[in-house]
Amino acid sequence: MTALIRSEWRKVTGTKLALGLLLGALSIVVLALGFTLWGPEGPGLEVEGAPTSVATAADMLSLLGVTSIVGVFALIFGVTFATAEYRHQTASTTFLSEPRRWRVSVAKTVTAAGIAVAYAVSTLGIAMAVVWIYTAIEGTGLPISGDVWNFVGMTVAAVVVNAVLGVGVGLAIRSQVGAIVAVLVWLFVIESLIAGLLPSFARWTPFAAGNAMTVPHGDMAFGVAAAVAVGYAVVALAAGTWLTERRDTA
Repeated sequence: MTALIRSEWRKVTGTKLALGLLLGALSIVVLALGFTLWGPEGPGLEVEGAPTSVATAADMLSLLGVTSIVGVFALIFGVTFATAEYRHQTASTTFLSEPRRWRVSVAKTVTAAGIAVAYAVSTLGIAMAVVWIYTAIEGTGLPISGDVWNFVGMTVAAVVVNAVLGVGVGLAIRSQVGAIVAVLVWLFVIESLIAGLLPSFARWTPFAAGNAMTVPHGDMAFGVAAAVAVGYAVVALAAGTWLTERRDTA
């Protein structure tokens, strides 16, 4: 298994996909925080509901909320990573070298989870650095509390869940474009419709539960939100692995 994980890691580091998605997430976070803290008043890239000063830990948490966007990038990475073998027609070679296909699925999942941790830590780090620069210029201290560190840990966990969910969806659908379109339509269209039509059920949908993992003292406890989000990821991964074992690689 270690050799398989090393092989999958080389596939990631041998392309610009992971780095490109990370840079995209970092750019959005920096621009949003920059416009919020230093930009002119009026519509722009501001973080919705965020303060324009950082006096309390609650202000800090409000600003750090923009880092939730990295979960979408981790999801897309998971989907793209899982479907790359089929897009580039290298799946047959991979499964010839390791006939137990479930092991390949596990290696891809572990690798995607590692990349997701790097995404989350990098994004949170750059966000905190931007806020620190602002507080340094203003001559105030960076308000850090236990809630802030809890938010950091919960965000890392949520991003990892999104990446694993993406791997599961990618393994199940196999078509890279089809899988990406499917997850984005579900995220931005279906869940929005559910929120509007069935608001009491909306919080139990995959991405709503994932977002709830990062909301301290929210309507859904972290443990419940994590159980729901992880449940969706496990089901998707199990389905994708099952289909991978039984379908032809072509």
